[in-house]
Amino acid sequence: MASYIKPSRVFTGRDSYGRYVERALGVNGVWYARHNEQTQWGNQTTKWYVTEEPRFETECENAYSGEIIKHDPVCTWGWNRMGELENLPRLRLPVVEITENKE
Repeated sequence: MASYIKPSRVFTGRDSYGRYVERALGVNGVWYARHNEQTQWGNQTTKWYVTEEPRFETECENAYSGEIIKHDPVCTWGWNRMGELENLPRLRLPVVEITENKE
């Protein structure tokens, strides 16, 4: 069994604190995220961690006219929109076993 998997979709953007954020959907259907943090040793990228499925918006409101505008689905992180990378970078995502509670 491989210790890493490839992503099927990758999104990049910034969060509300100005940090660079990446989200990736693994080929196993699990969503991962990582971001940059400023530490005493400089700017460092965190390890990939499992996160919830992102929200995809399909409409927005014009602040001046109140008109609702429909558009293609856009991935969001908090209040910020993320762009999808067309050419997938060479990323290695950790393998996570998906288990369901059997109670």
